[in-house]
Amino acid sequence: MNKLILCIIGTILLSSCNKSFTLFNSNSERYHLNDLKYDNIAIKSKVKYDGDDQVKVIANIRMKKDSAVWFSLSPGLGIEAARGLINKDSIILIDKINKEYAIRSLHNMFKGFNFDFEIGMIESMIVGNLVWPITNRDHIEKRTGFFVAVQEKGDLRLTSFIGSKSMKLERLLAESISSNNKLTATFSDFEQIDHAVYPKEITFDASYYDTKYKKQKSANITMSHNKVEIDKKNYNLSISIPSKYELKNI
Repeated sequence: MNKLILCIIGTILLSSCNKSFTLFNSNSERYHLNDLKYDNIAIKSKVKYDGDDQVKVIANIRMKKDSAVWFSLSPGLGIEAARGLINKDSIILIDKINKEYAIRSLHNMFKGFNFDFEIGMIESMIVGNLVWPITNRDHIEKRTGFFVAVQEKGDLRLTSFIGSKSMKLERLLAESISSNNKLTATFSDFEQIDHAVYPKEITFDASYYDTKYKKQKSANITMSHNKVEIDKKNYNLSISIPSKYELKNI
């Protein structure tokens, strides 16, 4: 379960009308992006993973903006299989089925990605916000139905397709500049709650080279959000490790 969670997180990263950012086209026209603004958010989602394994879980996710992502995974029947916490420095994973836990430094986990990891990247992919803020240095062009923003940092290139009507991120292409590794994310079925707009359906399709087995692999993740609460309360993000659980290296 620990390795599966890490694989899902890694795959996602290869990932009221709020006006947090301003988008400019080549003629310096301004368009306000409809990114989701929050301090605290709780999400219940059905998650399907199809890669080396095939798994279906119910995910309960709590996030504090730019600070922490807490999650609990249950395969069904109310049984919690795993729990985890991602903060700015590390990720803690607790496997309740096998009574094991693992702690990883995010710096070490993502050092091969050749860009500065920020926890907001994971948050943005879960709620359908732009991964990186738009700046006037980025290339923006208008196409049929979309504004397209191309951004690069280190070895990562992001191409964001922003719906010209929704002003929401509707599709994202994340790709390695030096390899064939890439991820396509699709955001759809938008819903409004308390003047905020979010995608209920998110699909991730990843293609990457597995250096261990020396072959190209693919993975698919779908998230179907069926309950979202925004700034209703300060959610409990604590996590405790039972004393009898065994530490595992992953």
